[in-house]
Amino acid sequence: MNKFKKFLFFLLFIGANCLTAQVKIGENPNSINAASIIELESTTKAFVLTRVSNTQMENIAPLRGAMVYNTDAQCIFFYSGTKWYNLCKGGSSTTGGVGIQSTVDNGNGTFTFNYTDGTNFTTPNLKGAKGDTGTQGATGAKGETGAKGDTGAQGIQGVTGTKGLDGINGSTGAKGDTGATGIQGVTGAKGLDGINGTIGINGTTGDKGDTGAAGTNGTNG
Repeated sequence: MNKFKKFLFFLLFIGANCLTAQVKIGENPNSINAASIIELESTTKAFVLTRVSNTQMENIAPLRGAMVYNTDAQCIFFYSGTKWYNLCKGGSSTTGGVGIQSTVDNGNGTFTFNYTDGTNFTTPNLKGAKGDTGTQGATGAKGETGAKGDTGAQGIQGVTGTKGLDGINGSTGAKGDTGATGIQGVTGAKGLDGINGTIGINGTTGDKGDTGAAGTNGTNG
C-alpha cells in the first residue's frame, strides 16, 4: 500500500510539473539546467529503468530510443524503432543487428544517436519553455533549540559614568527605642592624697566648774 501511495504521489508530482515543462527529482529540486526537461540528482539513490523479462520486452513496441532493463539478459536494451538491441554486447539485437555507437548532445535541446550500421537518429527539441515561478512553500516547523554555546570572553570594563546629583535629604525618622544599659566601666585609679590642712588655733580655757555633791557612803564589808 505504501509503495502504491509513493507511486501515486510520483505521478501527481510529474503531472503538476508538466505545466512548467521542466522536472527536477531528488536533491536540489529548485536547481535545474535551462536545457533540461527532466533531471535526476542524488548521491544516495539510483535511477532504475523499467524491468521486464525478454518475452515482455519483445511484446513492447515503443518509440525509437526507448530503453528497458532485461532481467533475463541482465542488461539494458535499446529500441531502434524496429528491434531491441543489447547494449552489453556491442549493440547486438536478440537476433543480431546494430546498436548505438555514440550519442551526441547537439547543444540545442536535441540529441543524436549514431548506430553501428552508419545510420543515426536525432530527437526533437527536448528543451521546454521555462515555466512560471512556483508559489512559495509553507514555512517549515521551527527546529529544536540548539545546545547552549560556550560563554564568551569577558568584555572590557566600560568607562565610569559621571556622579549623579545628590538627592534631597529624607525626613527624620522616628526616634528609636532606648538601647540596653551598657556594661559598667572599669573602676578608675585612686587619686592622689590631698594636702593636710593647717592645725587650728587652741581654744581659750573655760571657767572651773562647781564642786559636785558628795557621793553616798558604800556598804561596810
